[in-house]
Amino acid sequence: MEGRPPEELAAAIGALIPHDHARARLSKQLAIVTDKAFAWFAQYALPVQARNVLDEGTKTSKNLWYEEALPPDTLMYFIVGERADGAAAESATYLAGRRYLQAGGNETVGQGWFAVCRVDGAAS
Repeated sequence: MEGRPPEELAAAIGALIPHDHARARLSKQLAIVTDKAFAWFAQYALPVQARNVLDEGTKTSKNLWYEEALPPDTLMYFIVGERADGAAAESATYLAGRRYLQAGGNETVGQGWFAVCRVDGAAS
């Protein structure tokens, strides 16, 4: 969609967003950045949260780790292909019955949830 106005891009992307409220915010929140700017944001601007498990008796660290998370309104997509016959159809069947999909860790703290929207056909 290179060279097209941001409103047209927002309309095309908006068709992929199943939630009315999120779709309505898109044209005001959409940012088109260069690859260099995106690389900077990906490296330095994603939230990083320190997590720790403390020893109950001594209150000392048993396990310190860091987690990076994408912003909640991140739009992600994937293409389903198959290496084995029927794999794409099996994936489509699995996703067809789901409105949401949880991927990755931290389900209990609300991270990794995706709204599922199937798009068929070639891009114009």
